[in-house]
Amino acid sequence: AEGVPLSDDGVVVLRLTRRARSSQVARVLSGSPLLAACHARVAEAGGSPWSAAWLFVPITEEQIREAGIELSDHHILCLRSDIESIRAALKEIRRAHRPGLAGATGHDSLDNGDEEGIVDVEVENFCTLRTF
Repeated sequence: AEGVPLSDDGVVVLRLTRRARSSQVARVLSGSPLLAACHARVAEAGGSPWSAAWLFVPITEEQIREAGIELSDHHILCLRSDIESIRAALKEIRRAHRPGLAGATGHDSLDNGDEEGIVDVEVENFCTLRTF
């Protein structure tokens, strides 16, 4: 199953369920080669770090406000197509220290059944975003 996107571009908000502030999570989300395309997308659009959340799509504070979303350091804003890369990158962290990814709504788990340490991903927010 796939989550419901926030926009026609497939933008979704994910939530880290534990260890969101760990240095291992920060290292993986900021430096994993698996997420290079996510970082390049934001850099090419001239993105700036205005939010504590992990922003893997270029978006402004105004767009987030218009959508009625509150982002925190345990959120990841990404394209639905990025979810597999994020899941794979987080698997670089030892299972005992790995964060979970979940959605507050409990809809549409994207678990692929990987027995070596599942990283569940669910979409937290369902609303419309006006994107670039």
